[in-house]
Amino acid sequence: MLLSLLGCTASAANAEPSALGERRPRGTLWPSPAPRAEATSGLVLLRPPRSRELGRRAVDAFFEAVRHESVSELSACLGEDATISSGPGTSPESITKVWSARFKQLDYGFSGANHPYRADDVGLFTASELLELRGARRFQLAPEGEELLAVVNTRDRRHQPGPRHFGKRLEFLLRPTADGYAIQRMFEDFQKP
Repeated sequence: MLLSLLGCTASAANAEPSALGERRPRGTLWPSPAPRAEATSGLVLLRPPRSRELGRRAVDAFFEAVRHESVSELSACLGEDATISSGPGTSPESITKVWSARFKQLDYGFSGANHPYRADDVGLFTASELLELRGARRFQLAPEGEELLAVVNTRDRRHQPGPRHFGKRLEFLLRPTADGYAIQRMFEDFQKP
């Protein structure tokens, strides 16, 4: 009993980072936390799943940056080398570059009833959930490991004259970070007017 208590009370100064960046005491007998494991593998320490609310916040941050037409706010919610694709035959481009050009061409200042999507209608999918759907839903992007796929159906100018500001559906591949999620890739079937 005393040995296991000593193993668990190592100081933070005597800690080493795990593969996930967590600080664990040196020489601890506990296994590294895993997102899932079989019950037959002995002692298992599970890591709680990331909150889906963090995925929603990443999507909300994107739309707020767009509403403000702020490249710096947009950059803050993106991962390194984040890219966007716009349909068949197109090459991935820098999200920042594409949206900077769109800010110059279209007015994205929206509010209230003109909000381009319903916050309660954001679909969030893990890689295993998409596997379980087995093609019942088809998306352009696919998450791997701890990534999330966020899918947003927009309601942009369906019955109003003038140019569209968004494609009908946006897909966001969200990569986990220390603070939540960052947008790593986007897909939007959209052509600038």
